[in-house]
Amino acid sequence: MDIKILVENLLMLIPLVVVWLAGIILAIVNWKKMPRVALLSTIAIVLMFVLSVTSRVTSYLLYRQQLQGNLPADTVTIITTVMNIFFPFLNAVCWVLLLIAIYTGRKKDA
Repeated sequence: MDIKILVENLLMLIPLVVVWLAGIILAIVNWKKMPRVALLSTIAIVLMFVLSVTSRVTSYLLYRQQLQGNLPADTVTIITTVMNIFFPFLNAVCWVLLLIAIYTGRKKDA
């Protein structure tokens, strides 16, 4: 199986990686002013990156095993179902962290 498919899938992440890097840079620059916001946003961004790469690599490996006949169809269905629940749930956790970072713990305007 050609690894070209995996590389192409990972290359599709480049626009997101650029945004995530910008977010991490902003967090580092503002760490002293807003340490809690910077920490939560950095955790969320790093987790989003890890999830995106992991989901693509896992999908590729699953596809590869299925093509080689190493996994029966029912196993592929179960793994795909679990992935379709697990990855969006963790992505939602990342978004909750970002929303907490943005909207909580700030001083109210007078």
